[in-house]
Amino acid sequence: RTFFATCESLDDFRILVQIDNYKEDNRVFRDNYLSGKYIEETRAFFKEIGDEGFGECRVFYSPFGKALSERLPADAPFEQYLSDKESAFTVLYIINEKNYTDSKQLSDIAGRIASSVNADTLNILLTVVTESEYPVIDEETARNNVVARKFVDCVRLTRHLGEDKLENLKEESE
Repeated sequence: RTFFATCESLDDFRILVQIDNYKEDNRVFRDNYLSGKYIEETRAFFKEIGDEGFGECRVFYSPFGKALSERLPADAPFEQYLSDKESAFTVLYIINEKNYTDSKQLSDIAGRIASSVNADTLNILLTVVTESEYPVIDEETARNNVVARKFVDCVRLTRHLGEDKLENLKEESE
């Protein structure tokens, strides 16, 4: 069983609550409360990695709609949330072409992200846009441009069940 709940301290964030073994006596309650609690910290964490690699970048992050581990208490510190295997992160980086050297730079940053997060589920897009697009591009347009292959360069890091896969989308579209 699943349902949504709200919490005054999390503004409009809808907490996903999942009850495992619903019809049995050993029910397990899981939720994604920490995903909502740590939105800003998570965004800042990923932005710091990007800024170190590119001097400056824009980061879009939205919590993944997945209940977290029952072992993760509601008062867990950010570092524990970040390192929990059942956490999941979807992040879009927008990088200004003037701060970009080559695809290896993107791959290196993707590698730093992969080694910094223990989560079993990652979906990270590192997208390079032109200098004129950088200040005005929004998340939806950036995602649409990735689908349409309209970018200077783009690397996707995915992790499913602990298995990392790095794809250079520019090379695939050529």
